[in-house]
Amino acid sequence: MTTTKRPYRNVRRSHGGDRWEAIAPRNGTSHYIGTFDTPEEAKRASLIAQAEHLEAKAAAYRIEAEEIAR
Repeated sequence: MTTTKRPYRNVRRSHGGDRWEAIAPRNGTSHYIGTFDTPEEAKRASLIAQAEHLEAKAAAYRIEAEEIAR
């Protein structure tokens, strides 16, 4: 198992030290995603959460652009 506190960006050890927490930055703050058995699982969850957030943001921009075009 990885012994560092932060093996990946947006991944940290849980308070108990035996699991890994995923966080995702959104609008200048960090949002807790969940706790995972490995740092790789936590990193994957963080990346998926960030992608979903960006997709939602992109959709909102597309809607706004369409409204302006009308």
